[in-house]
Amino acid sequence: TDGTAVTAVPNTGYHFVDWSDASTDNPRTDTNVQANISVTATFAINQYVISGNVGIADVTMNGLPSSPVSDVNGDYTDTVDYGWSETVTPTRTGYNFSPPEMVYSSVAEDHVGNDYVAALNIYVISGDILEPDVNTPIEGVLVSAANDVNSVTDVNGYYELPVFHGWSGTVSPQKEGWTFEPNSDYFENVVSDINDVNYIGTMTTFTISGYVVEDYDLVTAINDVNVSAENGGGYYTSRYGGGFDVTDIDGYYEIVVDYNFSGIVLPEKYAYGFEPEYREYVDVTSDFNDQDYLGTLLTFSISGHICGPIGRGIRDVLVDANGVGGGLDMTDSRGYYKLWVDYGWSGTIIPEKEGYHFDPNQDSFTNVLNDYIDMDYLGIRNADFNADGYIDELDLQYLIDYWLSDDPPYGDLYEDGFMDFKDFAEFADVWLIKYY
Repeated sequence: TDGTAVTAVPNTGYHFVDWSDASTDNPRTDTNVQANISVTATFAINQYVISGNVGIADVTMNGLPSSPVSDVNGDYTDTVDYGWSETVTPTRTGYNFSPPEMVYSSVAEDHVGNDYVAALNIYVISGDILEPDVNTPIEGVLVSAANDVNSVTDVNGYYELPVFHGWSGTVSPQKEGWTFEPNSDYFENVVSDINDVNYIGTMTTFTISGYVVEDYDLVTAINDVNVSAENGGGYYTSRYGGGFDVTDIDGYYEIVVDYNFSGIVLPEKYAYGFEPEYREYVDVTSDFNDQDYLGTLLTFSISGHICGPIGRGIRDVLVDANGVGGGLDMTDSRGYYKLWVDYGWSGTIIPEKEGYHFDPNQDSFTNVLNDYIDMDYLGIRNADFNADGYIDELDLQYLIDYWLSDDPPYGDLYEDGFMDFKDFAEFADVWLIKYY
């Protein structure tokens, strides 16, 4: 009808574009109509903007129709049709995003400012740090990645070192007093977790050494001396050996102790004492040389009195301990002697003096391990002046012949250079003794 307005009404989600005769009026009003007019309305689906920022460039927005890529500022944008539904996931190698995705359902309006936060992926370099037995963990080892990030091994010797995607650098373990094999590892362009980056740790140890010699000349070596460090030389050394040594033919020893070892080192040998008795060390961080000891062979005394029949001491009796390691002594005016023998000495003690015989004539000892006292002897003067094997009236006649002589050839039994009643008293003690 001439002058009637005609309106093309789109369905929901669509909008009018134009008429088939190129007219864009809607509604349209045709005037001066003189014939039939046949036109068709063209409609198009509505489109909406999806946009936002992901923080970095070159992020592909998977799920959007054109899969746009963020620009240098991290901005992205795309258009979608009415009713569009999809999940949009930003992706770029080596990065993760928060949120990891956005879900769109039946879009009917613009969605702007839909931002994401980008972060580099973090990968883990991990492993174990163990002692040479490949079983015992080393706790407290600092594992550093070129000063970018650090980790410390736990009680199991395990560490985890986080690094960013694409990281390149050197990983090295460090602990005071320890060395490691390998001492470092280089990684380039890390793009995944790396496991079993393991290390073997060896504690730094130090030597304590010296000589053990005899104290009597400061030169003669003492071999087979056991030299040991307290607690086996420390935690590490006690596990792997070295805290103990035995002196060699030159008296030399060399023991190993832990880094920061504190304790004593003790020399020991059967039948020996040492000066000093031991040496003490605190927080050892270097070698110790010339740690020498003087050894003294332990000795024991054997002592007693040698007296005549009436109990008077006999002086100048030689008391000799025969055998290796035995000593000797001479009795004093009281008849007392004291001699020394080595630890474990075995042998015979024999008293001797011209003109005497002794009872007992000797004593035997085996493996002496202590002092012996009151090892007494009876000394009997040889008064058989005529050497007939018997002390009788014939020998008495010699005493009578030289009575009161101040230079008697025989009979001065008292040994005072004069013949008198004292000699008769001595003679009386051995009267009628047969000793051959």
